[in-house]
Amino acid sequence: LSDVMSAAAADIKPVDEATLRSWGEQLAGERTPLVEKYRCLFGLRHAREPAAVDLIGAALFTDKSALLKHEMAYVLGQKGDPASAAILRRVLADPAQPVIVRHEAAEALGAIGTEEALAAVAKLTDSPEQELAETCQLAVRRIAWLKTARPEEVSAAVAACASVDPTPPASASESVAAMAQRLSDPSAPLYDRYCAMFGLRNVALAGPPDGQSAEEAVAGLSAALTCPESALLRHEVAFVLGQLGHPSSMEALIGRLTDQSEHGMVRHEAAEALGAIGTPRCVELLRQYLTDPEILVRESCVVALDIADYMTGSDFQYAKVPSA
Repeated sequence: LSDVMSAAAADIKPVDEATLRSWGEQLAGERTPLVEKYRCLFGLRHAREPAAVDLIGAALFTDKSALLKHEMAYVLGQKGDPASAAILRRVLADPAQPVIVRHEAAEALGAIGTEEALAAVAKLTDSPEQELAETCQLAVRRIAWLKTARPEEVSAAVAACASVDPTPPASASESVAAMAQRLSDPSAPLYDRYCAMFGLRNVALAGPPDGQSAEEAVAGLSAALTCPESALLRHEVAFVLGQLGHPSSMEALIGRLTDQSEHGMVRHEAAEALGAIGTPRCVELLRQYLTDPEILVRESCVVALDIADYMTGSDFQYAKVPSA
């Protein structure tokens, strides 16, 4: 979701303290509508002032929405401020937090990449919660990669989609077919499958002149949405397809959203990805699932419909971003 805002946040100006406090109060407010909380959260994401971290952290421990709390953890990771690590470690260590929130805290610690972050995620690589264990394993591998990667490699890994990902992408010289095969290979290490996934995303983002490769990359990603062995992988594939917003992935995403037996993390990402695609069919389907039995899905559809509204141009600016 936050990557929808990358272009709008390209020219960020300082934010005065009163505005920051206003966003923080709305984010933590019990009566603030969910969509408005999201807008305030992404204003705080792009604010460079240190107070933004504290305001997000305060709301993270009081809000009742697992969806919003997981998005707060994501934002703290994307900001990359080591000051966030203490907040994220506390969330990760709390078994009372929903697994989607703890997972996002672990991923955020992997994005920050400090020694303290490594110590926190290393403790849970064998968690009985598969999604949490896999996230921590990926975070350990990413932090190890950070220690040996050249600065230009780290910068290049972020540049493609203006997001800090759980792993670097596969080499640009690797074929689409090879990356797609590895992504869907249950015998391949999860870290390598993630690298293939982000490699495919980057091919799809490149677009013309090789339009066929972009289509093949989206097809390879869409096929991985049915890999049965890892809900974490399926949810990340759905997230990546949301970053792309490519119409050819719509049917595969609809399949995940409408499958009541699918993990809530996957259905949530599928809903938001459909919002990014934003066709009339997507909007109609998302409206149908506003009454889904699972609150994570219901709230995701609320947010997804707001994304679709933004993507179709009926809303001037999706979130509060301190830009020119």
